Amino acid sequence: MKLIRHNLIIISDYDYYNIKDLKIGTATELELFIKKDEDFYMVIEVGTQVTEELYAEITGYKYIYILKKEIANKAIAHDNLRDLIDENRDDLKKIIDILYEFNNQIFDNFLSSKENKIDLESVKSIVKSTIFLIKDKQEFIRDIMPYLSVGDKLSNHSLHVAMYTIKLAALLDFDDNNLIRIGTAALLHDVGYKNISNDTLNKTTRLSDKETQQIHQHSQYSINILLQNGIDDLLIIDGVLHHHERYDGSGYPRRFKKDRISNFASILGICDVFDALTNSRPHRKEFKTFDALNMMLKDPSMVNKFNIKYLLLAIKSL
Repeated sequence: MKLIRHNLIIISDYDYYNIKDLKIGTATELELFIKKDEDFYMVIEVGTQVTEELYAEITGYKYIYILKKEIANKAIAHDNLRDLIDENRDDLKKIIDILYEFNNQIFDNFLSSKENKIDLESVKSIVKSTIFLIKDKQEFIRDIMPYLSVGDKLSNHSLHVAMYTIKLAALLDFDDNNLIRIGTAALLHDVGYKNISNDTLNKTTRLSDKETQQIHQHSQYSINILLQNGIDDLLIIDGVLHHHERYDGSGYPRRFKKDRISNFASILGICDVFDALTNSRPHRKEFKTFDALNMMLKDPSMVNKFNIKYLLLAIKSL
């Protein structure tokens, strides 16, 4: 407990705090205040561990307040993401909302960073939390699909691909270390789009050859950004660089065929295409899950593009 006096603070800057939001055994996410006369006193600092004794003491106050601006600016810390998921493990909609919010923080900070800085601790936290959810709930991916956002937002696409990728890799008996590696590759596979103009990305008509070539550069741009951030794991680099390779040799950037395409790249490629098809794009509306999977399996433009064993396993899981 720490009391710090705050003078001349306007009551409209504060809002009531529901004491039930405090969880014994967790750390506080906001500064909590009590009001005495016209002044406010800080009751608990951010990051304070909530013990049974502290909880009992705080509940003795009639009113507890928080700063409104702190509510608006509150970010989920990477070290309490798992706690939030555990607390809401039976509410799939809430879990997805938490994952979206946390992942948006990662991408918003990255996209606004002139140095292309990626919060790798937060990346690891969201990947590990996704692994936990997929192992904890056998039908997690299938059950959350009604709650997934539809659109072409980079952060959402990256999160979806990471979830699908981890699920498929788990079905292929990847160990935890490789699940983390492929989950990291999936979450960051498209960060290179940051270097491509919005005019090109949002174009609703056919791309010119020059624009297509620019789009094809995004994988290499992603690698450059990963290396800037100290990610030099060869499996991650390979998966990100080659996730647009296709089994018939029609992909890019190297036109690799079949066995020349790594497991990481093959899995990422399937999950990337599936999420792209089931989300809207500037030039088309999204496809339903069944239609997207049917296209990947039978459409003439997609036959022989993917590792059929992995594709059938992905279809079974969805």
